[in-house]
Amino acid sequence: MRYVDSAMKTSRSAARKTKKRRGRSETFCFKKSLTSLVVFGLLVSLNWFGLAAIGETFGSFNDTENSSENSFQASTLDFSVTNRHIENFIGMEALSEIEFASVVTKTTGSLNIQYEVNAEKIGGDDVFCDALKMEAEHNGVEKHDGSLLSFSAPITTELGTWEFEIDLPASATNVPHGAECNVDLVFKGWRTDVVSFEESGFTDEERIELRLTSRMIVLNEFLPNPSGLVPDYGFDFGEDENSQPKGEWVEIYNNSKFDYDLSGYYLTDADGKKIDVEGCRTNTGDTIIPSKGFLVAYRKGGEDCTSHNFSLNNTGDTVKLFDNTDRLVDSYTYTTTSDYCDIEPTPGDENSIDTSGSCAGVPPNKSYARIPDGIGDWVDPIPTPGMANKLNEELVEEPVEELVEEPISDGIEEPVIEEEPTDIEATTTEATTSDELIIESATNATESTTEEQQGGLTEVINDVIDEVDNIIDGIVDGIVGEIMPDEPAGETVEVPADDMIVGDAIIEPAPMEETVVIEQAPAIEEQAVIAPSNDSVEPPAGE
Repeated sequence: MRYVDSAMKTSRSAARKTKKRRGRSETFCFKKSLTSLVVFGLLVSLNWFGLAAIGETFGSFNDTENSSENSFQASTLDFSVTNRHIENFIGMEALSEIEFASVVTKTTGSLNIQYEVNAEKIGGDDVFCDALKMEAEHNGVEKHDGSLLSFSAPITTELGTWEFEIDLPASATNVPHGAECNVDLVFKGWRTDVVSFEESGFTDEERIELRLTSRMIVLNEFLPNPSGLVPDYGFDFGEDENSQPKGEWVEIYNNSKFDYDLSGYYLTDADGKKIDVEGCRTNTGDTIIPSKGFLVAYRKGGEDCTSHNFSLNNTGDTVKLFDNTDRLVDSYTYTTTSDYCDIEPTPGDENSIDTSGSCAGVPPNKSYARIPDGIGDWVDPIPTPGMANKLNEELVEEPVEELVEEPISDGIEEPVIEEEPTDIEATTTEATTSDELIIESATNATESTTEEQQGGLTEVINDVIDEVDNIIDGIVDGIVGEIMPDEPAGETVEVPADDMIVGDAIIEPAPMEETVVIEQAPAIEEQAVIAPSNDSVEPPAGE
């Protein structure tokens, strides 16, 4: 028991000592941390007050240098261009090209410059921009003739005038109406003693902004002075204020391959009086204009139409077409002097080309139209509302009657002749007369052939002459044989079965024998007589 009590006391004593050491250690750590904080605060305070007490410092080494007779000069490089902003519609129709000029000048005091010009696409419809063409001339010398986007003029130091012409070709039917193309013509200038714009310290850049909109919907035809029935046209156009399909009207055409809705579009005259393009007054009862098609708006439509103030004067006026954003799309002005007087209107159909006369004022029932539809220049032809425009019915190409050549034997036409016996009995006198007839007929046939077949029958004529010569030789030989004393009478002489010539025609009978009977008989009427004799016979003329 004592042993145990002693051990327990020893253990309690050790625990008390450990607790005391731990308390002393914690006290020491706290005192040490507090001391560190106090020291840090004193250092910061002393440095702050020490720095604040410094008013100025002095350098131990210094020097001053003066530079005299130095000069500095600044230079500029500056040039300008005129017509810096072009904004307009452009279409496929005739005379719709955009033409403008821009003058390049150097600012007074500027360094000498060299510059280049390029087209830079800013944005817009790719199809429209790609379709645009441009011609460019600099001081009268052509620099470009091709697509707008490919324009790039070589470096030049020559200032002066640039002339531009932008066109939308008639083949660009895949361009939608109202498409936009934004392109800048960029003039980059720099010093003449530096190779490039990028390397020059002095540069200037000027731009011409092109803001173009496609015009595929155009005015195509209009009738300002309807005046009743025209028998030649087969239509009653009524009077100015009559309701459709009579009265005044304006025809619109769509050059693109896309249908387009003209809701919100409207027409005005020179005084600003307008009618809306609405279904109640169109020839189709709708505002959709088909691809490559027509839409006719009548001055007076149905009761549902909202406006009827539009009126075209018979002494000259202006027709204008606006879109649904109040932009002027197309217009045409006609005057009191007309190109034609007698013109057939064709609303909604191909414009007529039947025209005649020239007169003052606007004749009745005469329209003004583009020829050809949509892309042609304005004329005043036959009214054809809603149909293709035309100028003159008589000018329409008519089928040409073909000339059929009938077959000709040996190049000479064969006349119809009476049938005659194939066996010909002739006296010596008849033979002589026939010989003369053959020679004369051959000559006549040759002359007739030459007149009728000039230039193409030379070879045929030569063949005919050769054949005639052969016939003459054969007949003469037969005559000589018949009149010789040692020849018995009644001998049959074979005559070559060559072509026989009668009058102006050649007869080609089948080969036959010609029997010549020598007899002393009275001469046949209307034939020359040569009496048989043993004397020498003079050959017939022409042998």
